[in-house]
Amino acid sequence: MVAAEAQGLVHRDLQPTNLMRVDGPELTVKIIDFGLTKATTANETDITDGGGVGTPAFASPEQFSGAGTDSRSDLHSLGVTLWEMLTGRALFTGSHADVMYQQQHAALPLELLEDIPQPVVALLEVLLDKDPRRRFFFCDV
Repeated sequence: MVAAEAQGLVHRDLQPTNLMRVDGPELTVKIIDFGLTKATTANETDITDGGGVGTPAFASPEQFSGAGTDSRSDLHSLGVTLWEMLTGRALFTGSHADVMYQQQHAALPLELLEDIPQPVVALLEVLLDKDPRRRFFFCDV
């Protein structure tokens, strides 16, 4: 993600199927399928034809509202992926419209994280914040 941010790119469809474990002595995960990648600079347009918001269950709230996206959108998607890994459940469920609404407005079901260590819960709360300004942001990369 840091390399994409350094290039001014946001993936916009980060989800488990777009993460690939690489064999080696250390745990390495590569992001693949940059089909919905967008340049984050103001004077550039989508790299792909058509907009697309990615997979609704993993997309950030700002992707649905049409607000600008940057690495914080991908961090939100990574948070949704981590949520599923830890709970074995989707963060939000229902039709695409239901999930889109919940991603933008519903509170996190934190009761599902009662067996998760508090530092991990705190990390999830930051990654899954509805307001991208309260998520981590890579700068000067």
